[in-house]
This record gives sequence, C-alpha cells and structure tokens, in this order.
Amino acid sequence: MGGDGGTITCNRRYLRNAGSASHTASHPSHLKQKTNDDDAASRLETMRHCALTGAPLLANDNTADDPIVACDYGKLYKREAAIEALLRRKTRRKG
Repeated sequence: MGGDGGTITCNRRYLRNAGSASHTASHPSHLKQKTNDDDAASRLETMRHCALTGAPLLANDNTADDPIVACDYGKLYKREAAIEALLRRKTRRKG
C-alpha cells in the first residue's frame, strides 16, 4: 500500500514533521500562546461582569451603578442580583 505514486500527500498526516517548524501556525508554542491569551481575556471578562446576570459591573465612566458583592470563591455580583437569586432559591425550597 502506498509508495506507488498514487498517494495524495496534501493531507497533513502523510507529511513527515508537518507543522513542527517553529514558524508555522500549528507549532505547539503558538497554540500555547493563544490559550494564555484566551485565559487572560476570560479572567478579565469575569472581573468586569456580574456572574449571575452577565451585566457589566461598572458604568462607562468606571463608577459602580450598584454595590458589588463577592462570594467566597471570588465571583463578583451586583448586590441586587445576588439578593434576588438568594430569595428565589429560598422560595423554591419552601414551595
């Protein structure tokens, strides 16, 4: 099988060391850098938005519209959204 000249070598698995050069986009060092950038962007988004509603915690002029609260795990919430969620959970348990 193969070696008869009929194999189409455009598929990466047929090419030896395809993507292993450091200047290619599929090199592991480039993939790791993209992951770190994505993690940093994700952390930044979690610090700027309410964990319950997804609404921005700060207004455009970098002032808080509502008070901000945090849980033991470090997630940030708008106070009103956190209180409403706690009340909903409490009434759901009773009923």
